[in-house]
Amino acid sequence: MKKSVTCMAALLCTATVLGANPGITIANLRTDRGKVLWMLREANGKSQMGIEQPAAGKATIVPEAISADSATLYAFLDENGNYTLDRNADGMPAEGCCTRTIRREELGDSVRVELRYEFGRKNPKETPEQVPAGEPATK
Repeated sequence: MKKSVTCMAALLCTATVLGANPGITIANLRTDRGKVLWMLREANGKSQMGIEQPAAGKATIVPEAISADSATLYAFLDENGNYTLDRNADGMPAEGCCTRTIRREELGDSVRVELRYEFGRKNPKETPEQVPAGEPATK
């Protein structure tokens, strides 16, 4: 009987701890090949990092509790296993990646973050200062 009560108490404590932090879902993975590498850096300088295996286009990370008010999540899908965020010839990321600041209160709920694959301008010849023909360059 004592053993049963002890086991039940342990299970309840475990469920409470796990329920307090359901994790961060990293979604929008274009493939399940490779691994999701992540780092959570707190405002006070502490950091956590890990590697997760994706499944069904997403991966879930369960970081330890954070002591600062917020932390910044950096994550990318390392599709070729070289542990480096690969870049295109123009210097933009070739693999999906994301950066997001997460408040401590948000970790009590499920947080969802999506990787991005498109960066920069749609048309590489376009510049932000482009002015239609016939208009002055300054406004």
